[in-house]
Amino acid sequence: MELADEGRSGEPVPPTIIRKRLLPRIRPKILSSLPLQIFLWCSKYLYLTWTGIMISAIVIKSANDSSPSIPNLCMYILFGAFILMEPIRIFMGYTGNLREQIGELAACVVMTGLQTAICVYFVSLQTLIFLGVHSGNVFIQAQNQAFMLTLDEHPLKPDHKRS
Repeated sequence: MELADEGRSGEPVPPTIIRKRLLPRIRPKILSSLPLQIFLWCSKYLYLTWTGIMISAIVIKSANDSSPSIPNLCMYILFGAFILMEPIRIFMGYTGNLREQIGELAACVVMTGLQTAICVYFVSLQTLIFLGVHSGNVFIQAQNQAFMLTLDEHPLKPDHKRS
């Protein structure tokens, strides 16, 4: 097979373009997945439902606990991260699956791992952390009460008497 060194307009074609035409395109074999697409479609609605439930739970918790604390701050930061990351994760999964691009699918998988960690915190670890903080507060209150009791047992004696 002999290649023409001239293009359609009669001008010479550079050798690099000739090599590019000869070499087959190397592309990873990945096909779009219908189950993944259905899962991502359902995730949109689950995300909206879960976000609404979490917003109502955070409002109720904030109304009952007026004191700012580290677990509350952690809860707000993680919830904000979840709200920002989830639409990006779903979009990356959609485009990576439909365009058959590995990079976007890999980003979706990594973000899924981070989202799972946040969900595990909200489902199970949050109560353990709150119990630890509240038990710490009870311990500090017990120390303060013990200190106040010791002050009551040893009242200060005035140096002079009133008349």
